[in-house]
Amino acid sequence: MTAGLVKDKVTKKGGIKDIEVTEEKIEGDKAEITLKVSYNKSDKTETRKVKLVRVNGTWMIGDDSKLIFKSAIYRIEKINH
Repeated sequence: MTAGLVKDKVTKKGGIKDIEVTEEKIEGDKAEITLKVSYNKSDKTETRKVKLVRVNGTWMIGDDSKLIFKSAIYRIEKINH
């Protein structure tokens, strides 16, 4: 799914209301987290699995072969359940 399609989908649902990390699996410099996403104009939530890779101490979305957001670095300092 392209970034434009994701943006349109999120916009139709009134934007993101909340993102909750419901599960994490970390193995060295690789991780997979499960997110529960809720939207402002929807009572339904979506569950998404996201792969992460740690590059120079910073967690980035993607894996070794393909970083999804090469220009945007996402720091995950603390995951609360």
